[in-house]
Amino acid sequence: VGLVTSRVLLEFYSAYPDALDRTLPIKKVMIKNPHTVTPEMLSIDALLLMRKHKIGCLPVVNDGKLLGVITELNFMNFSEETIQALIRDSEQVRGGK
Repeated sequence: VGLVTSRVLLEFYSAYPDALDRTLPIKKVMIKNPHTVTPEMLSIDALLLMRKHKIGCLPVVNDGKLLGVITELNFMNFSEETIQALIRDSEQVRGGK
């Protein structure tokens, strides 16, 4: 599995602005052998892996097959939904007293 992100492309074109005029094969900029996770990995472990290696996404792989990609945005959306649920629960508890 190889991985290309907007961050990788921005870094490449910042370093080589003349390359903007040319056709660029993905293999020249892709991250070879990126960190990956399995579907069974705990979400917190995936998040910690992303933070440790300062990466914004992780391919989800099972038996060498790409199943999907988990991103920082996925975690932000999950956090927002969780916080909203906690607020609703808190309001129900206060309203029920």
